[in-house]
Amino acid sequence: MVARRSVIMGIAGTSALVAVAGTWRVMRQPGSAIDPWGTLRQPVADVRLDAFRNAILAPNPHNRQPWLIKLEGADAALISCDLEKRLPETDPFDRQIVMGFGTFIELTAIAASHRGYRLEVEPFPQGEPQPRLDNRPIAQLRFVRDPATVPDPLFAAIGARQTSREVFTGPPTAAQIAALTAEGAHVIADEATLAPLRKIAVAAITREITLPRTWM
Repeated sequence: MVARRSVIMGIAGTSALVAVAGTWRVMRQPGSAIDPWGTLRQPVADVRLDAFRNAILAPNPHNRQPWLIKLEGADAALISCDLEKRLPETDPFDRQIVMGFGTFIELTAIAASHRGYRLEVEPFPQGEPQPRLDNRPIAQLRFVRDPATVPDPLFAAIGARQTSREVFTGPPTAAQIAALTAEGAHVIADEATLAPLRKIAVAAITREITLPRTWM
């Protein structure tokens, strides 16, 4: 565990140590692969493309990145799912992948707000697919220029988001809650709300990592 964590931490630098056949070797950071994120804060002309390059960083099940984007006219876009990116064993009803599209749309709205645009969202404009997703769009998005739009304070966190591997013990402190709230996050910390959600989360991950078919 210590060695693995060291590797993960090392990736943040210019190179990382990787074990190959029991031998530690140096692997350089993939500069060309992460270059686009270095220019993330340099706006492009089309507000839609500017927003979507932030939105593709949205959390999604197993990092499958299932987004398909079709620009329409000068101010709209259809968002659909790449059906090859679904997870039939761990997400048989496409619930998780739809939640991922929710985070994608939310990040789109956050990024658009910093260009003075609000986002109008029409979910499932051609009907809601059941029992699983099909080729119909998840949502139609329209970017509306609006002087009353307030830039979302979470915008700065999009490019800095990362998965924490830290071990959390006990409830968050008042200072931690205050820091998160200051960044625009909504924090739920009361045990009455969290207890039943915690049981569901533990049961779900236990099933996923102990069934061979889902593990594979």
